[in-house]
Amino acid sequence: MRLFVILFLLVLLLGNLCAAQDTSLPKKLAVLEDSSSYDQFAAAFDQFLLALSASPDNVRGFIALSSSPGEIMPRYKLIRKRMRQDEKLSRRLETTHPGTRYRGSWEETEFWLLAKDAPSPYTRSTADYDCPTLEVLGDTAVNESVTNITYSVRYPIANWLDTPYTFRWTVTNGKIITGQGTPSITVKRNRKEKNPVTVTIDVGGGDDEDQYCLHNASTTTEIGIVIKPKEYF
Repeated sequence: MRLFVILFLLVLLLGNLCAAQDTSLPKKLAVLEDSSSYDQFAAAFDQFLLALSASPDNVRGFIALSSSPGEIMPRYKLIRKRMRQDEKLSRRLETTHPGTRYRGSWEETEFWLLAKDAPSPYTRSTADYDCPTLEVLGDTAVNESVTNITYSVRYPIANWLDTPYTFRWTVTNGKIITGQGTPSITVKRNRKEKNPVTVTIDVGGGDDEDQYCLHNASTTTEIGIVIKPKEYF
């Protein structure tokens, strides 16, 4: 195994030196054995990034992650972390996603260099990612004497990759006095008016998987409308 890793890194280093001159794309730069450790993957990933950074801007990277149980998530998180830290890298690098089916198959982790506009060697077919439920919670009606109203959003603070979400609130007929940027706010309304208060939450952040999820929701609080409790006979 140690010999394999050494040979693997040498291949990547050679690719790093030659990538700028080599225009034969797509090119599978290296394959990492399914039984490799996390540290071995991290070292190979670093060398691959060097090869990618030495390539012309019209070249992009693609990583097909092995689906070994217990190994894919830490590796995927490492890649996503680097992409979040480097905006240019996030535009030049694509990786397969856990829980997603692809057209084509592979058994071990593969590192590819591709032309910028070329199709990926494996394309997404279906995703098993379940979006969280998004709902704004708050009073549907309050008495005219009420000044401050509290609202909250039912949504996790981070996704399954521990990538945090962001929360931005907007209010009609009221003013946010605490909580902007958090899952809960307190709104102060004008007691001289009876206009309903409407609050809207916009959720951002997350990862690529979250782009298909619901990002905003709202609720309205009527003013001066008394809701009578149900009578039971």
